[in-house]
Amino acid sequence: MSTAQRVSRGFHWIGFFLSAIVMMIGLASIISDLEHLGLWDVPSKQASKAVAEVLLSMLGLAVACLLVYGVVRAIGWVVGGFTAT
Repeated sequence: MSTAQRVSRGFHWIGFFLSAIVMMIGLASIISDLEHLGLWDVPSKQASKAVAEVLLSMLGLAVACLLVYGVVRAIGWVVGGFTAT
């Protein structure tokens, strides 16, 4: 395995690890907001609005995780390019 491939694989795992940390922090924040705002006991008329807000925040969290992973992989791509030459 070449040095560039090892660097790429290393940055893949770093990106995965950092994305998992962002996911855990985001999920903890969402659950904390649910408890703090009392959305567990929402009347049935407002339940669809609460579910939509939770799903929207989950979508934002997924985008944030993908961005973190993508930035780390881009850094790995640049570093791997320098090590190959």
